[in-house]
Amino acid sequence: LDAVRQKAGDYLERMLLSESPEIVGVAEKSRLLDILGLSVHGPAKNWSDASQTIPLVMRVASIDNYFEDVVAGIVLSIGGLTENVTKQASASLLEWARSGERSDRVKLIGYLVLLFETHSGQSRWILPVLKTLDHLLTHGCLNDLANSEPDFATRCQICLDREASLSQNVFLLFAIVDVTTALLMALDKDAAVSRRLLAILCTLLQHRFPLVRGYTAHQLHPL
Repeated sequence: LDAVRQKAGDYLERMLLSESPEIVGVAEKSRLLDILGLSVHGPAKNWSDASQTIPLVMRVASIDNYFEDVVAGIVLSIGGLTENVTKQASASLLEWARSGERSDRVKLIGYLVLLFETHSGQSRWILPVLKTLDHLLTHGCLNDLANSEPDFATRCQICLDREASLSQNVFLLFAIVDVTTALLMALDKDAAVSRRLLAILCTLLQHRFPLVRGYTAHQLHPL
């Protein structure tokens, strides 16, 4: 994966810096060059180093044309199996969410829920999306939006309910429990969606897998 990241970065660098011929049609090229710190006479980047590359690429999400592609890549990295990549992606997204405007976070949750809805039943996407939502919720980045953007909590609840009924993947079910409890803790207790989220947990308390029942009971305890 380090080699793939290095090769992709090398090609990106060559494309953006090419003068003969110049590659035209690159959206917001000057801003992209500035964010990535690229110049014709500058040193080559070590794209293989996740600790350097991922925070750098995350900053590109501030450009609307690249927002969805960057966030999709970060989400998959958060749900990946390589500990260092997961750690860097999680930290970079958290920093971006905390340092940006409220409108950036609104756009972020909208796209995360869209991924949740679009990739229903596809664990390759659903598990990373769940891990990303859990990470943001447990670090308090979405608490205000959970209550002020009602569509967010409602759409999440519908997706959580659907995936809980579809999946037999224990780790995905654990992640559903995590996001459901994190969302419940962020919401006002009298919110109508809170009752529907509790219903998901009650259903999982009766799941045919003992591990799922036990995990759900453990996560319910702080509530």
